[in-house]
Amino acid sequence: MEKLMYMMMIEKSKTYNKMTKQVVVEHVENIRKLDDEGKLEICGVFKGYPGMAGMYILKTESREVPNYLRFLNFSFAYS
Repeated sequence: MEKLMYMMMIEKSKTYNKMTKQVVVEHVENIRKLDDEGKLEICGVFKGYPGMAGMYILKTESREVPNYLRFLNFSFAYS
């Protein structure tokens, strides 16, 4: 089955500048896990773009997978 590409943009929220080092470490671990599982095509940080933090592009086999991953990342970011 052909892989789909899903781009996820990360916007800076009101709490963006209040992130702890632990949150950043867990976020990076999550990104590395996606890469290890072969689900990450590319990722990066945006500098100099007001309101935007970064993005990543996921490789998936269905539209349901990125929605689930987005939910996990959102839940993780605000837990």
